[in-house]
Amino acid sequence: MGMREDLRQFLIRQFGFFEGKDFDSRPQATEAILTFLSWVVPTIVFVYWSNTFYPTTEVLSKTVIEAFSPNLWNTFGVIGMFLSGVAIAFSTIPAFPRIANRVLHNAFSMGCLMWGVLVGRLILLPFEELEWWQQGIYGFTFAYFLIIALLYNTFLWYLGSLMQNKDGGTSNFIAKVRTKSGAWRAILGFLICSISFIALILS
Repeated sequence: MGMREDLRQFLIRQFGFFEGKDFDSRPQATEAILTFLSWVVPTIVFVYWSNTFYPTTEVLSKTVIEAFSPNLWNTFGVIGMFLSGVAIAFSTIPAFPRIANRVLHNAFSMGCLMWGVLVGRLILLPFEELEWWQQGIYGFTFAYFLIIALLYNTFLWYLGSLMQNKDGGTSNFIAKVRTKSGAWRAILGFLICSISFIALILS
């Protein structure tokens, strides 16, 4: 119990200076929703259109296959997370949070494209030709991947929004990070970079 209380007090001392508004990304939510819809909806339409009307056209089939690139998306996402650690360590240099924001939000767009491909493929599944247990397996598998992809992609967008505000200026989060000592920023940045690097190696 004493160790838990000591840990709690330590975390409060190190991170208690943050306020709720420092983590509030709602001002950027509208832009995120528009980005999501502008990638997902056309992608779903394209996947359905190409498979329904031109199923034998090789270039269209390859386009759909290449659009579904989870490894590339995951790599960009992890690189963005790594850069967010760099941005925290060197938060006094405005370019680093800006770069992290761009990479993370580009990874978010890539994830939206891939999510649209998944939904398009789900719509095209011939469920009426499958046994009930096959329908359940396919349905559960697609639902699982859609939920995981959506959560991870939302996290990438959220982390990017902490790096920069809606107008491209310094976010409340980065402004607070800048008030801490260089050693504090370096340690936190190093931890985030290390976790990102391990995640990339293990993925």
